[in-house]
Amino acid sequence: MHSPNIDPFTDRELERADMFIDEARALYPSEAHRITGTRQLSTILTSMELFLTTGPKGLVSFKPDGVVMAQTKQADATPTPGFHPVSMVTETKWEFGKSSSDPAAQAECVYIAIYTSDEAAPFREVCCCPTILIAYGGPNIQVLGAVFADNIIIYPLTDYISVIPRGAMPAGSHHASTALSEHASYYRIARLLRGLLFVRSYLETYYQDVFNKMPEALRTELQSAPRGPPKAKGKLGKARVSPSKFVGPYFECFTDVEGRQVTLTYTGRLRADEYRDKALFLAQATVAPAGSTDQSSTFSKSFTVVVKFTFQYGEEGHKLLEPEHAPKLWYCARANDTSMWIVVMDFIQGKDVNEDRSLTRVQGKDLRKALSRLHEVDLVFGDVCAANIITVGHTIRLVDFDWCDKVNKAHYPPNLPIRTMGYHRDAIRGGLIKKEHDIHMYGKLTMTDTSKLKTL
Repeated sequence: MHSPNIDPFTDRELERADMFIDEARALYPSEAHRITGTRQLSTILTSMELFLTTGPKGLVSFKPDGVVMAQTKQADATPTPGFHPVSMVTETKWEFGKSSSDPAAQAECVYIAIYTSDEAAPFREVCCCPTILIAYGGPNIQVLGAVFADNIIIYPLTDYISVIPRGAMPAGSHHASTALSEHASYYRIARLLRGLLFVRSYLETYYQDVFNKMPEALRTELQSAPRGPPKAKGKLGKARVSPSKFVGPYFECFTDVEGRQVTLTYTGRLRADEYRDKALFLAQATVAPAGSTDQSSTFSKSFTVVVKFTFQYGEEGHKLLEPEHAPKLWYCARANDTSMWIVVMDFIQGKDVNEDRSLTRVQGKDLRKALSRLHEVDLVFGDVCAANIITVGHTIRLVDFDWCDKVNKAHYPPNLPIRTMGYHRDAIRGGLIKKEHDIHMYGKLTMTDTSKLKTL
């Protein structure tokens, strides 16, 4: 998937941005006037179908202000009958503070209404139903992404973007820059609109490919459904159904350090109830013999791995401790398309350490040895807690190297409730992680007095 922002803007793209800004920053006497007055967005996103119902309380619930439906076609290029997947949803509000609901929240409800419906069931069976949500309130616009995996996941791709151009700063001003100039607003909106058009085209192709590969029974079910976004059944805000097939991440194969092709078959989330905010997955890894890509070979081997997606990771510390004090690392690299680390490691069959059970004396010695190895090369682990330790007999394995980094470089997260979690008294939100902090947490886990201990 190539970036839509690598080429200079055309005259037509800048004209669209100019028209959109003029429409968006105008004052309107009501929400209905804003919707009918800001047609440029629906013009840009062709195939936009407006479902507006005027009543005593304005727009009727469950009906989007606008949608883009992927125009899936049959083999003879004729449009398929029945339900078409929705690739974009738009919700518009008059002004912030003058409407009863946030347009982003309403767009989320529309997505849930559509993709938890019976009509959308065939697509839920074979894909994660990706959709772009566009929230439009006053002269502000936000773009969100939605998918239906094992849960419905909705993530803001932008903040609310004000389309009102800012005046240029005086020459020599500390804040004077192209980014804050009046012209920059037009280029920013042009980039946004180009991106929306690009994604619309991409999703059109995506859903056509999904339809082409759909089993015949699901196609028949799909084509018997009414066309267009259906009304929701039941209460919005909570999915009523779940896909019968687990939809895993896109990362499905890699080449290991020995040049062997490794294929991943995802089997589910790892402790989804405990780690809902973490992207942790279990997968079956199949390794082909060196120089071969044939996964069906009798010489191929298969085993269980954990696949983790995270915004930071201490690769150096993990490699230093594997496999004696950390799971064997199969893959660790930053993905260019998401800027997230993808980490593949062995799944450890062991026991968790909980708050009610400290480590045994032998296990404590093993933890001390692991932390000492990190400290010897000026690395700190940072998050030395029960949740990040697995015991295997008399030994331990450290997991979750997200905070692990060099001394004077590793920092605590800004949202960490340090005071309630028993961290070192000098630990602060966003502050540096120090070796003595690791030592303090080691003492808590082993019931050891470390107040006078300077090194491990």
